[in-house]
Amino acid sequence: MSRRGSALPPLTAEQLRLALTLSAEDVRSACAPLADLSEAELGAQLLRAVALHAQRSAAELTEWARICLDFGRELAAAAPDSGDSLEWAAAHGIEVVEQDADVPANMVIAQYTTRPARIVLYPQTLDFAEAVIDTLGWRAQFGPDPVRQLAIEHEIAHRLIDGPAARELKRRLRLTSLRVGRFAVLGHVVGADELVCHSYAQSRSPFPGGSSLALAVALNRAARIAIRTARPPAPPPLSLTPTPTQTPTPPAGNPSRRSLPWAS
Repeated sequence: MSRRGSALPPLTAEQLRLALTLSAEDVRSACAPLADLSEAELGAQLLRAVALHAQRSAAELTEWARICLDFGRELAAAAPDSGDSLEWAAAHGIEVVEQDADVPANMVIAQYTTRPARIVLYPQTLDFAEAVIDTLGWRAQFGPDPVRQLAIEHEIAHRLIDGPAARELKRRLRLTSLRVGRFAVLGHVVGADELVCHSYAQSRSPFPGGSSLALAVALNRAARIAIRTARPPAPPPLSLTPTPTQTPTPPAGNPSRRSLPWAS
């Protein structure tokens, strides 16, 4: 895919953190309502952000979120207590690496790849998420440096929901994508796996007071505000097209006088 020459370069971590500092009050105001939402309602907000779900009812999204969160807790309860996520990853052939990059607009903290089996962490986005926790005054609930561990556990959950677990999740959500007579084909609920992974990570976290879902929603809101602060809308470009002038109305008289300036 070609890139337009006028595309803006991505923001650096330093630029985004400075913008977060400058817009701290706006971020706190935007995230204050999150304290009144249940985990299922927070999950529904993340699902609502998916374009495919824009027209679905709040009740349906909240029910899907509840199913996903319960499923994530079940996965966490069934997982062996390795005591250390890095040790678990190493024992299952998953490499954990860090990759420096400018902070992306979609706030990717980590990614899981299958070939090779790898969890990629983005330190700049990790740092931004930690700064959001401090800006919102959530440090007491989350404890010191929680985002890295939450991210690793989240990506481990992506590994766990492959295969039979994914089929069981689809069965519970019961989204019908095709029906022929009495036969129905169940579809994939986009974003459901993310909610399962958030729930799994929070269940495995030593900081049970902090909500992984609330942090995910807050991170998206804080990023939008910080990016808008760092890059305010540009003023409209100056128009080079002359402003049309009104043609004067000719006075009453002889219309055949072609020398007059308004004569056509």
